[in-house]
Amino acid sequence: MPSLLEAIEMKYGVIEHQMYGESFIEADADISIFVPKKSPRVCIPSLLVLNDFDIETAGDGSEIEHKCAGVEELDLAMNKLEEWSEIIAIFEHMPRLKFANLSFNTLSSPLNKNIGQQWSQLRSLVLNSTHIDWRSVRQLIQLLPELQELHLSFNDYNHVDLEDDINTEKCESCAQLQENTTKLNKCQKTSDTRKNLTDDEKSDESSTTRQKDHDPQSSTKCDDYENKNDALRLTVANSHFQTHCQCPLYNKSENGELKKRVIHTNIKKLQFTGNPIKKWSEICKLGKSFPNLESLVLADCPIESLDICCEVSSVEDSNTNKKCRSYDRTESGCEADEIETPHCHFRNLLFLNLNCTAIADWCEIERVAKFQKLQCLRIQGCPLWESHENTQHERRQLMIARLPNISMLNGGGAITLEERESSERAFIRYFMDKPEDQRPERYSELIAIHGELEPLADVDMCPEKRVKVTFTFKDRSEVRSVDVYRTVADLKTKLEPITGLSAARMRLFYVDQDFRHIQGPEEMKYASKQLYSYNIRSGDEIIVDQKKRTHSSTST
Repeated sequence: MPSLLEAIEMKYGVIEHQMYGESFIEADADISIFVPKKSPRVCIPSLLVLNDFDIETAGDGSEIEHKCAGVEELDLAMNKLEEWSEIIAIFEHMPRLKFANLSFNTLSSPLNKNIGQQWSQLRSLVLNSTHIDWRSVRQLIQLLPELQELHLSFNDYNHVDLEDDINTEKCESCAQLQENTTKLNKCQKTSDTRKNLTDDEKSDESSTTRQKDHDPQSSTKCDDYENKNDALRLTVANSHFQTHCQCPLYNKSENGELKKRVIHTNIKKLQFTGNPIKKWSEICKLGKSFPNLESLVLADCPIESLDICCEVSSVEDSNTNKKCRSYDRTESGCEADEIETPHCHFRNLLFLNLNCTAIADWCEIERVAKFQKLQCLRIQGCPLWESHENTQHERRQLMIARLPNISMLNGGGAITLEERESSERAFIRYFMDKPEDQRPERYSELIAIHGELEPLADVDMCPEKRVKVTFTFKDRSEVRSVDVYRTVADLKTKLEPITGLSAARMRLFYVDQDFRHIQGPEEMKYASKQLYSYNIRSGDEIIVDQKKRTHSSTST
């Protein structure tokens, strides 16, 4: 398998060390002539693309630094890179690198924990279909402090894990916090066990405890957990250690161990397409670790609902009617972290892609509407769009009316004020005849804006099915009713017994009663054309004429 250096030579040939800069040859006449150090044709470009070269290793580091010192964007997708040590070697020797695409390289091996160097110049990293594990993701983003765009699509993630174990060796507060938490967990378990005991069992346990009091090793703090003062002391101590600890935010795992969440404030764009995550509570973990996220792509993720409380699209109220869980549109209550909502960890989100997800309920659109700063939304290919109850235009209107802050829906141009107003009015008329318990919350908001609307008049734009037309043949005229959906060929056949002419020898001319003296008769040439396409009305005239015979003479 070739190295990166060998792949460069395969594509660009043998290249001498590049010299960045310029020189001037000064002649005696004070004339400066610009001479480039190297011909542009043999220089490594700033955008270096080496897809599908079977690259497995980096190669000599000094050679990479000499030849690739000007590379700012590197595309190594679809190669054979497997070891992170080779990736790190490439990063170390490309000082100007801002963008790296490592997609479709198998990078499932763990990242070395002892990497001390950071790469502050790298802004975008693409790791699609690399199957990188979450531990390596956590470590990698901490090595890239200025990273702004991260791609983690098609990595088969069914959960999000951006929380590290606390390193008690590096932080005394963490160590003490972990020790106190272990005590509290153990004591809580003992307390829960005692609550389930019967009175006789508690009496027997008290007797046994009194006998063991003479053995100091059998008495622990956990035995005294029922003393509220001891529990309070441990809790207060933990609060103190958390306050003075410099580690990121804490979270308790399922087994009670404390974790510290990895937080990266510079990541603004995240591509997470094609990962089999169903629960929005897992997606919220991305928002917790990337609080300044502005763009989030979740296409092809089987997400059914944005409700993090019950992870279903609706819940039953006290009257057993299905209702959407209501959240405050401003989400101001979440600033104190009292109530966790689907939106509180995405306060800066401007763009959201939910294409080809499993969303099938309009309640989810109302939840999307409550993202505070969301402006652009893509949501196509979902079960919600498969319903044949409404046309595509009507669905778009119902969507726009439910999303007051969205300025662009499913790409294309911006939503105009005229389109928004017509959509909101159509929304009101759509629900005005429905029972009140079936009207969404947005209905009352739009009524307050536009007021009560009158239903639209039912205007039938279809042409009349039958009209009375005057048929004229030679000096004879007759008024007959005719079906406007009949073709010209059918009409000729119907006129055969009246005129005595065969359809093949018949010519028809249509005369509009309003334009009789302006444009004259119009020949009805096309046999398959239906009569309504001539805008035929009652009172118009159709003239029947006979085709002239063509006589051919033969000389004898």
